[in-house]
Amino acid sequence: GFGGQFNLVTLNGRQMPSANVPNTSGNSFGASGNSRSFDFSTLASEGVSGLQVYKTGRASAPTGGIGATINVNTIRPLESGSQAVIGAKLVDDKGGNVTPEFSGLLSWANDDDTLGVSLFASQQEREGSQRSGLNSGYVWLYPYDPANGAVSGATHTNEPAAGQLAAYPTNNRLDTSTYERERTNAFLTVQYAPSDRLMITADAYYAVNEAMQNSNQSQQWLARNFDTMEWDASGVVSTPLTLSEFHGTTVPAAPFTEVGTDIMDDGRTVKQNDEIKSFGLNFDYRINDSWTANLDVAKSDAESKGGFPGGVSVYRGVVSSAASGWRAFDLSGPTPNTLIAITDGAGNQNGTIEATDIGSQQAYRDTSEMEHEIDQFQLTANWDNGGNISVDMGVGMIDMKMTQSSLNEGYELGGWGVAFTGDVEEVAPGLLYEVCGICEFKDTDFQANRAALDALAPAGASTMLLGEQSWRVDPYEFWWAMDGWDYRDPGNAETAFDASNPTVRGSAHNEITEDVTSAFVSTTME
Repeated sequence: GFGGQFNLVTLNGRQMPSANVPNTSGNSFGASGNSRSFDFSTLASEGVSGLQVYKTGRASAPTGGIGATINVNTIRPLESGSQAVIGAKLVDDKGGNVTPEFSGLLSWANDDDTLGVSLFASQQEREGSQRSGLNSGYVWLYPYDPANGAVSGATHTNEPAAGQLAAYPTNNRLDTSTYERERTNAFLTVQYAPSDRLMITADAYYAVNEAMQNSNQSQQWLARNFDTMEWDASGVVSTPLTLSEFHGTTVPAAPFTEVGTDIMDDGRTVKQNDEIKSFGLNFDYRINDSWTANLDVAKSDAESKGGFPGGVSVYRGVVSSAASGWRAFDLSGPTPNTLIAITDGAGNQNGTIEATDIGSQQAYRDTSEMEHEIDQFQLTANWDNGGNISVDMGVGMIDMKMTQSSLNEGYELGGWGVAFTGDVEEVAPGLLYEVCGICEFKDTDFQANRAALDALAPAGASTMLLGEQSWRVDPYEFWWAMDGWDYRDPGNAETAFDASNPTVRGSAHNEITEDVTSAFVSTTME
């Protein structure tokens, strides 16, 4: 069947707005709201009394999905009667800490079933994490040419034949993420039946979903000046099992005076808050034994915006050491592994990466917002005299407006070439902190094949695995700590980094309005 994005979701028969910016998916940066599909992450299942799924079109149901129409029904006090339920539990998702979850339902109806009130509320917290080892893409060699500048100087094992399809990676990277989510739901429903012919229902729905993610990418890019390459020639495409290369003519050995290429740590912190508010009023009136009429009006609004001050969604801070003089990739296992020979000539020249060897590269932030408003009105009638034919008819109006905007800002500090080694520690002492990135991969032994990679390393090299010694910053604190950074042109306020008024790198603003007027008549014959 069709995926969820192709279905139309209604709540108590009303079309619901949605606003969701998928910034907390993987290592997203620059994401923007691009869907009006209902976001079920804002809805707690405990507050739902039932679902109606229409796989085929119905004249009385709203249209808009090429899949199914799904109607979510919430609890009604004159149907559920008087009851009180309170629940609490602890959840262990094996990806973070044990988190609490609370929910409660209070429903009351008088003895005559003419007045009822129900309130449902829930509060849930979740924590999790994810890890991945991958590369950003491959360089294709078709046809394979042994004289190609990237591979011509390498010592090959199982080298592809001339004309064969071959490819090698652009980089290796280790991604680690931790995320937190807090969701609060509330449904309030009041029902009043002044007579056995009239039922008045007023309801309000409120939900807020606050999500945060911290992620980091440790990356090593290739200069494509290969020294050794062992190929897997068993498939249609020949790819390396292992490869190694020097950084130009750099000698990564004592006294470590030469400068290498960058070993990058790319940190991102995301905060995105989604909120939905919906208010509705319904009058259901039985005119006589054959005719009933129903009037329904509702106003709903959904908004997604960043959780940082000023509505910022993502802060990104990139730092690096210019200390990779040689590197080897092991691509033979399920998770890519990288060995690096250190030459920290731009830093303290001791063959070990320390805070003073780290330089700034880039600082970015992204603001993504989305709002979806729906005002709707529907008047329907039904005629059924108890025979073999019944008739439904009605008119409706829906006014919708969706606004999506994004703003990407940033500043090139030391640049991808790490032009100013040691600037972070000088500007903001203590901001850098060291972690063992590969230690976060609990089920992967990166040391298992290290001996084979060390055998490829140049004599006298001081080596480490990618992620074994990572230096990171808190991206939000990094952004504001580097305010006034002017290493490119000291003392020039015009070229210094202004964290409050950064360079705009891209922006977008999109708005869609829809005014829908409808009328229907349908007949059911038995």
